[in-house]
Amino acid sequence: MKNPDTPTGGQIAHLQTWTKVNPRYLAVVLVIIIGTCLAYLLSEIPFLEKFRVPRMKTMPSLQGKASEMFSKRADWSPRTPLEVEKHALLSDSTTQELETLDQMIKQFNEKAAKSWGIAEKYTGEQSAVAFLKWTIGKVIDLTNKMKASRKKMNGQSSVGGKKQKSVFNIQKNSRTQDLNATIRLTKAQENKGEVSENLRTGIKGKEYKVKTKSKVAKTIGDPHIRLVLFSTWIDKPEKREAHDNVLRTWRLWEPLVVPLVFTNDSNITTRAHSFGWKVLPEPRCGCISGRGVPLLREMYRSAMATFDSHLYAFVNGDLLLGNGMLSTIEAIVKDKALMAKPLMGLINRINVDFYHTKSDGKPMTDGSSDGFITNKLFPWQHVPDIVPGRKGVAMWLVSYAREMGVATVDVSGSLRAVHMMATKFGNNESGGNCNHKIYNKLRIKPKSWFCGFFKCAQYKTTREGSQVKIEDKSSQNHPRCGECEMDLEAVKSNIY
Repeated sequence: MKNPDTPTGGQIAHLQTWTKVNPRYLAVVLVIIIGTCLAYLLSEIPFLEKFRVPRMKTMPSLQGKASEMFSKRADWSPRTPLEVEKHALLSDSTTQELETLDQMIKQFNEKAAKSWGIAEKYTGEQSAVAFLKWTIGKVIDLTNKMKASRKKMNGQSSVGGKKQKSVFNIQKNSRTQDLNATIRLTKAQENKGEVSENLRTGIKGKEYKVKTKSKVAKTIGDPHIRLVLFSTWIDKPEKREAHDNVLRTWRLWEPLVVPLVFTNDSNITTRAHSFGWKVLPEPRCGCISGRGVPLLREMYRSAMATFDSHLYAFVNGDLLLGNGMLSTIEAIVKDKALMAKPLMGLINRINVDFYHTKSDGKPMTDGSSDGFITNKLFPWQHVPDIVPGRKGVAMWLVSYAREMGVATVDVSGSLRAVHMMATKFGNNESGGNCNHKIYNKLRIKPKSWFCGFFKCAQYKTTREGSQVKIEDKSSQNHPRCGECEMDLEAVKSNIY
């Protein structure tokens, strides 16, 4: 009887055929394995570095943990520093450059996601400042890489063994100015992830999209500006890095927030335009002879005359602002009772020396403010010729606002601000006491400067999850917050 386990002739023939072919498959597999190993080894050879796509370096442990923690917090943008720089470079980048950036962003996000479990252990201001320091480092590092790439492309490129002129300049110069407007809306149609989501933060029931027909940006729905965010500064080498970081980051909230600089300096104008900022000439100046400093009152008036917005804010030009900006502004705008009267939002800062020390930074303890968010109802007509960046401007302005019945809001509960210290002078620069000379001359000093502390504001912002609320805290204020007596007759007798 035939054994059923005995192979038939056909099975034997099939087995013989497979045995003959099998070495070929084995050879293919070996070639693939060897090729993969060679590719990996070649990728590690230093002299090939210039031919490779830039790779993300391993994140510093603490700063990596802090970055992921704050990307999960509601008061920081989920966008990574690389995505921040991507939008700053969109206006003059090639497709290849943008693809490289996208790859780096993906790698960054993957690494950051692995750190969340450990990052929960790190809280407080130190982690926040560590994250900001690291963010700036990444932005600057990527900028340098992009500059090096462009420098190479703008020179001679070898094609087919022959040197030919790069077509990069032709491609860049052929783009229309209208494309910049489209980019300022962050290409919300194409980026359907975190970026477009940020643009919608706090805008209930409205989405802002981009139509690219004829490369002209248009919006669907109400594109009304929420805030005109402006500043002014002098171009000094020791402050240039801080100002460049401001130029990069303040544009993140467009089109709802319009970044604006007042300047007559051609270098600042060119630099600001390259980042998509608006530029207006300096209005009347004061404080010191010669060039002087733009009057705070006149900058607000010029911004209001140029842009139709719900709110207007001067902020010192060396402050990085957290991404609680949109939710904070939207909370103020939606409060109809608050918007129906003169108001002033107060921005307080954390001091960090990014260039000379290893300090993690400390919150300001003098109670002064570095930014003022107002609506069109604020009584600027009685504010004298005071200038920003000098002693006494914040304390007097807040005291004046409170004595005039202006609703003051401490926004530090939902909007963080970090002061990038580049010099030791601060408000002690030339003409540091010019504002106090005006107060003394007009006899309009408050009874106590304590009145001007930002903690004496009538309202404060608080955050519950992703929502920002405005609460009345006047009953909790220090008793000295009421020492605001000012000669209002003397104040109102002057109309500017």
